[in-house]
Amino acid sequence: MSHITRFRLAVTCTASNATVSQYVEGGFLHAWAFTPATASAFATGATCSIDFCSDITSGGTQFATHNGIVFTNTSAVFVGYPRIKPQTTAGATAADLTNGQRIPLAREFIRVQVASGGASGVGIFDFWIEGR
Repeated sequence: MSHITRFRLAVTCTASNATVSQYVEGGFLHAWAFTPATASAFATGATCSIDFCSDITSGGTQFATHNGIVFTNTSAVFVGYPRIKPQTTAGATAADLTNGQRIPLAREFIRVQVASGGASGVGIFDFWIEGR
């Protein structure tokens, strides 16, 4: 029987930008959520992205087709259920994402990047990993 573990990343901007990473030994990314801070939230218009990297120093991505979950509404709670985009037999990304698979993580980093978040802007990111 699988279990789900949650970990939390508090992201604080320095000079309007921030990058925070968390190493994950293994499991499937089931869901993630963003919650703006009550005080000192990210600035309006901030852009946040979540990437999956096998090598944090080079920033290499595990899934080029799924790299960079980007959202710009940083004033509201946002929940995501990420899935790997299915591909056609020709290797092209299929349009229908409803049957996608959860993202497998094996000795990967989950990296959160914030741009234009404002000086000392803060946001909370929660990640639920199944089988971690």
